[in-house]
Amino acid sequence: MYLSRGNHDAESGITKAVTLPSEVETFSSRKPQTFEIPELKVALHGQSFSDRAVSDNLTLSFPQALPGRFNIGVLHTNCGGRKAHQNYAPCSVEDLVQRGYQYWALGHVHEYEVLNTHPHVVFPGNLQGRNIRECGRKGALIVNVQDGEVASMTRLLVDQVRWARIPVDFTGIDNETAAIEQLRNRIKEDIDAVGGPPVVFRINVSGETDLHRTIRSTPGWLKEEVLAAASHCSESVWLESLEVETSEPLALGSVQATSSVALDLKAMLMGLTTSKDVFRAAIDPIRQKFSPMQVPEDLFSDDGMEQLAKDARELLLSSDFAKEEKSK
Repeated sequence: MYLSRGNHDAESGITKAVTLPSEVETFSSRKPQTFEIPELKVALHGQSFSDRAVSDNLTLSFPQALPGRFNIGVLHTNCGGRKAHQNYAPCSVEDLVQRGYQYWALGHVHEYEVLNTHPHVVFPGNLQGRNIRECGRKGALIVNVQDGEVASMTRLLVDQVRWARIPVDFTGIDNETAAIEQLRNRIKEDIDAVGGPPVVFRINVSGETDLHRTIRSTPGWLKEEVLAAASHCSESVWLESLEVETSEPLALGSVQATSSVALDLKAMLMGLTTSKDVFRAAIDPIRQKFSPMQVPEDLFSDDGMEQLAKDARELLLSSDFAKEEKSK
């Protein structure tokens, strides 16, 4: 067994105190190291992390492939610079291909992904999803090698619990019967798709619906319906959380510009339906009045802007202006 340390198990004080079995060979953190397995005609090339955050492109120091061997590169890396992951040991697929290896086994990204074939560059993913951010099937890869080349790859699923995110759109739904049917259909569809071991799921209910006020005023009703729908799918299903992001339908065409404030709100909300850039431009004068220390880092991200748009709609719907317009 061969171990390449990454950011979670770098050569820190805590990992030095852990005694590994004698059968485990650990790649050096000082420079790339090669382990040969002569009977299998295999050469493994790898390097461990010395510290948690490694910012250097370690692959540039890896040796060229050994002739007559099936060469495997082993590295913890954010290959391709994925924004959702810390940029540890960054490199490109081309950097890896230039080493001349037949296979690259990469760590750090917990999703299964084949970045390249001939040679194969693969993130096998982790063996078990740890939380709701790691949904779907998890496991290892069985790589079949013939004549010194990858002949096939088979995923070996070993996860004991799976996580799932289930979005349910209530847009246009105006009665409880239709809402319950929509819930049941989506939950069954997604749980069946996940398949296999027990499932822990998070459900997100969104959309413009006449049931918005009912959902907000009696949240227990929706949760009970979600639990009932899940129990019909399997006994091994658990609800992790319920997110409610519904809103009341707003007919912008019916809003009359009865004041300058109403006009501004109407213009902003109409702009939101066409472009986030319009919304950014509308609130930029407000943003500039705050110092960076006063504003949460993600407030003006795409997700933050979407939430601000929803909040704006809610404020308009709950305002005296909106109530007056509805009564006309």
